[in-house]
Amino acid sequence: MREKKVRRASPMAPNLRQQAIIEAVTPLLLERGSEATSRELAQAAGIAEGTLFRAFESKDELIHAVLVAYVDVERLTRRMQDVSASAQLEETLEHIIAVLTEHIRGIFAISSALKASPRHAGRPPHQHERSRMIQQITSAIESTLRPFAAELEVGTYQAARFVRGVCFSATFAHDEEAEPALTPSELAGLVVHGITRRPPNSSTA
Repeated sequence: MREKKVRRASPMAPNLRQQAIIEAVTPLLLERGSEATSRELAQAAGIAEGTLFRAFESKDELIHAVLVAYVDVERLTRRMQDVSASAQLEETLEHIIAVLTEHIRGIFAISSALKASPRHAGRPPHQHERSRMIQQITSAIESTLRPFAAELEVGTYQAARFVRGVCFSATFAHDEEAEPALTPSELAGLVVHGITRRPPNSSTA
């Protein structure tokens, strides 16, 4: 019996191929960061290394493309706003903080893979890219806080900057072996109520 010939799949358009690779390798870079090898990246995408480097000129170019896609402000905003419509300010802040701290850890995991490259060793980060990334994060927080503007003592942009700072600090400014990190719920409570004692009849809703 003659073997049936397997038809090769039609080649993908370059931009679609790149997008498929980016989506496939992102979980690996989030998990392994700088330890991810080119071979592992190709395996994660289900392609040969040669195919990987026909889509991207180098490992650095691929990682940079993953980083750009990961920090996309529309994607981040959708995740932040994926909270119950009935959620109050503190509950919404808890959700924002949980999403953003995870997002920040992801950014640093992917960035670590890029910084570990010999081609990038010792190079300072591009200031305009860093500034744009921070602005995008702030905009995503602000748009999620906007429905609560009347409840805030400060403007939504100033509040967003404060929440952003809390998230960055909470993500990296502690020793997990010495003490556990504050939870998103604890951080949200501190943002809303501060560190002063609340009256016994105060609402925590």
